[in-house]
Amino acid sequence: MPGAVNRVAAFGLHYGDEGPFGAQFQLRHYGPRDLLEDYFYESRLRGEPDAVADRHFHPVEPRSARLTLRLAL
Repeated sequence: MPGAVNRVAAFGLHYGDEGPFGAQFQLRHYGPRDLLEDYFYESRLRGEPDAVADRHFHPVEPRSARLTLRLAL
């Protein structure tokens, strides 16, 4: 399938099931790919009389990271 990622990696750490403090970290990587994806299709904005065929660009984020800290009182 054109544009599909060919590999995905995920990593995570969790700390603190005992006691009031806890932390979690997750990291995912979706293989090498372009930072912009473009599509050709018709769209119509509000107020336009007819749809217009054009290229549309959608930004893609290659990585994401999440850190969660928790304090139980």
